[in-house]
Amino acid sequence: MKKITKIAIAALLMVACMPGAAQNNDGVQKAHNIRTITIGLQQENQCKMNLPSMENTETIELMPGYSITRVKHDPAFMSPSNTRIEADVCKVSYEISADGYQPSYLKFISADGEEYGAWWFGYEEAYGMEKAMEVPAGVYDVYASFSSRTEEVAIIKEQLNITQDTSIVFDTNEATHEITFSFTDKDGNDFILDKTRPIDEEPWSEVVAEGNTSKSMYTTYIILKNYGALMTFGVMASYEPESNPIPPCKIKTTPHSDRITEAVSRVDLCKDGNIYANALVNTDATVTELSNIPENYQLISESIERSLSGKESGLPQYAALETYDMIENQYKSGYSAVSNTVLPADAPVRVYVNSPKPTSDFYMLFKPGILDDVKTVHHVQTYDYGDGQTYTQEWDETVESKVTGVPEYVSNDGSTIYLSIGMQGRNLLSQTDELDKENYFFPGYDAFSFDNTQKGIKFGESAPVFVLPAFNYYNEWQQLKFTSWTPVEYKGILGGTYGSTNVNATIEYNDEVICDNFLTIDGDLQSWQNGSHDENGKWKAQYEYIGLVDGMASSNKTKIQVDQSLDDWTAPTLTMLNLVDASGLITNRFENSHDAILQFSAGDFNTQPDFSFDCKQANITVEYTPYGQTSWSTLNSVMEAGIGCNSIMGYLYTAGLGEVNVASANHWYDLRITLVDENGNCQQQVISPAFRLENITTTEIQEIAENEGCNDNPQAYDIMGRKASDNAKGIIIVNGKKVLVK
Repeated sequence: MKKITKIAIAALLMVACMPGAAQNNDGVQKAHNIRTITIGLQQENQCKMNLPSMENTETIELMPGYSITRVKHDPAFMSPSNTRIEADVCKVSYEISADGYQPSYLKFISADGEEYGAWWFGYEEAYGMEKAMEVPAGVYDVYASFSSRTEEVAIIKEQLNITQDTSIVFDTNEATHEITFSFTDKDGNDFILDKTRPIDEEPWSEVVAEGNTSKSMYTTYIILKNYGALMTFGVMASYEPESNPIPPCKIKTTPHSDRITEAVSRVDLCKDGNIYANALVNTDATVTELSNIPENYQLISESIERSLSGKESGLPQYAALETYDMIENQYKSGYSAVSNTVLPADAPVRVYVNSPKPTSDFYMLFKPGILDDVKTVHHVQTYDYGDGQTYTQEWDETVESKVTGVPEYVSNDGSTIYLSIGMQGRNLLSQTDELDKENYFFPGYDAFSFDNTQKGIKFGESAPVFVLPAFNYYNEWQQLKFTSWTPVEYKGILGGTYGSTNVNATIEYNDEVICDNFLTIDGDLQSWQNGSHDENGKWKAQYEYIGLVDGMASSNKTKIQVDQSLDDWTAPTLTMLNLVDASGLITNRFENSHDAILQFSAGDFNTQPDFSFDCKQANITVEYTPYGQTSWSTLNSVMEAGIGCNSIMGYLYTAGLGEVNVASANHWYDLRITLVDENGNCQQQVISPAFRLENITTTEIQEIAENEGCNDNPQAYDIMGRKASDNAKGIIIVNGKKVLVK
């Protein structure tokens, strides 16, 4: 045994990418480190890693004309903590007996959750490596995975107390524990895909036996208590080749204790238009078969309003579903799938769900939606190599536009709980890369989460708020500032997301138009970035979402200005906005103005060197005007006391609409919110129409004495619509009127 110092770095400059994020037009596997088999669907694997410095690497030749660059011999790959660790270190030698399987991965997990993995596992001879690795002395759970074309095998050795140099044998014949999962629909029918057979000398196949299901996908998990997923294995298919059956949904491991559980999530899209989502967990190490119980299905039925572009496209709509697999309340994986069955106009999306509740270590969240519109976009991207040499690439892209709800689940009492998760792209980054330890998927952001009794309109039935989680940063290697204008999210007052095919955008730099097509922003900016330009210029951006609300023209018009010459060149942004009445009902239509409360979140987010985000307050102005008018009146907004900055949502603000005292001919009003940071970077949004008030009043806030104005049974609420306590102070709504209690 010896004492060494090691630093967490990536082990290779050139590696074969381990299966990662599989993406396709029909389903998206959104997890890291998941091995996925795809049948009948296109798959694209991506891999990302941090590279070590060249000083600590060496190049070796594996065969003539092929070499790799690797870290100089250091047979321990530390977890990504980027901290130095000094400890007594033991050498662990190992032997492999794979018996027809290919070794995939080996890792040691310490009692405090540190990981030590061997990237070369199974390729020692090719890399000229010894079958050994070094870990600090301690107690470890050791996991080794082996794969074939159709299945994954896990060898698990629990609670090994490694205090000296030792050896281990990984033998796949030890994997004698096997559990098979099976699933049926609400009527007890199996999910059956079409069976196909190749046609001689043709590039396609014919259907030889029709099934009842158009797409199936599942992911299996082996979960270590208080750690998370040891292994995942996924299958996605839209048909079943007659000569190449789909692998059964099963997990094969060595016998283990109850510290380890097996779980599976599955989504089936049936030809009758129904979608089924199941999550099963096995906590009994002796169980070999586990099936869902059809009687346990709970129906999620969501009516979703199509966008203007979707209605005008003439295309049919299709039901869609996004799922979130949660392990110990942390997002791990999920699917995004679209049905092949046309969803009739005004018909709800129907999802039958069967999952443990969020009190469990493993469960699913569900986000129904519709595929609303599809457009083909032509891209042109130019690369400037200097000296007048350029290269232009052109291609067509199919853009699918969806209108969705928010993640939801059905509680034990049968009510539906809707979770506000904020800016999804930033939320996923925080979850998977652990840049922010706070959890925003469950229980969600409380101010904008709700249940079915508080849902006053349909998803897609309001003018949206614009959200831009900009990733602006300085690249030290290239010595360039990067300013991002995507990804953009449009969110309705329930938090559901809107599609992008009905958005116009213009991006200018120093008054030069860089892009005038929202769907080609990324490529246009990349082409511009490849050229030469003044780095200390000023950006102007305009976005316009076009829609319909209550049969009227609707829009969100957003203007952004930032000065890239400043250290902070990121504009503040709204992250969410809704409207509630005194009972907490979320709606944009109110009988009386004094019953209506506007609440929104916003912040000035800035990218940090580790790609996390800080958040500062912005100066905020809230204004209203009758629908379509341009004479604006101010609303007083209040930042919620005691609710600090949330790195996903920002700060929470409220404003009472009882202040509205300008009549509107059709009772609808537009809203304008302007956010300016301390450096003058700004964002302004005009949401039209934002809300409807049948009756407006100019009732003044009354100052009352301690006991004045009370009756035997007063109905008192705070401005958030929550029942006020007996000793509440400040602005209180009592029997429908605002009073100021001192």
